Amino acid sequence: MNILAIDYRGYGESEGHPTETGLDLDSMAAYRYLSEVLRVSQERILIFGHSLGAAVAVNLAVHVRAAALIVEGAFASLPDLAQELYPFLPVKLIARNHFDSVSRIANVHGPKLFIRARGDRLVSEANFNRLYQAAPEPKRLLEVRGGHAYADGRDDQEFLRGLHQFLSTTRSLASTMSACDVATGGSGLESGTESAKQ
Repeated sequence: MNILAIDYRGYGESEGHPTETGLDLDSMAAYRYLSEVLRVSQERILIFGHSLGAAVAVNLAVHVRAAALIVEGAFASLPDLAQELYPFLPVKLIARNHFDSVSRIANVHGPKLFIRARGDRLVSEANFNRLYQAAPEPKRLLEVRGGHAYADGRDDQEFLRGLHQFLSTTRSLASTMSACDVATGGSGLESGTESAKQ
């Protein structure tokens, strides 16, 4: 599996300021680089996103063809998440960026894997489940130990086993898993033989 990892504008070494529109443009640029410059088959591209990147990944998956979508630590929408974290502030009224995955996920018809860490203290289980329940089949849920950032590595084997099982049962990826490509970025885009991460 190959991975294309990107820094969105305003993150890492990328210049600019992060906005919902800007991040969506960045993810599309990464996808086009894979499909048009590297000429990776769309059936081999796996879209992956973590946290905020999960929302970007969902939006990208609505607009492009890919073998599958994988999101980790995803939330229903940014205003919903912020309202849970700051219940006494009118964040829903003042939010400029919405990252409204829960209203978009119904338009993602390919295979989907939702990964949630049981110890996630940022995105509540109820918030995560709103997004998962809104998603159409085919979809799978993978729960692992750890927190939102999943940085402690306590559940690597369960995490990787669940990921492998999902890829093995995703028809268009199964025969090309040894050559997968992934597109990703802080929160990512991946591909079945060529990958991209957001």
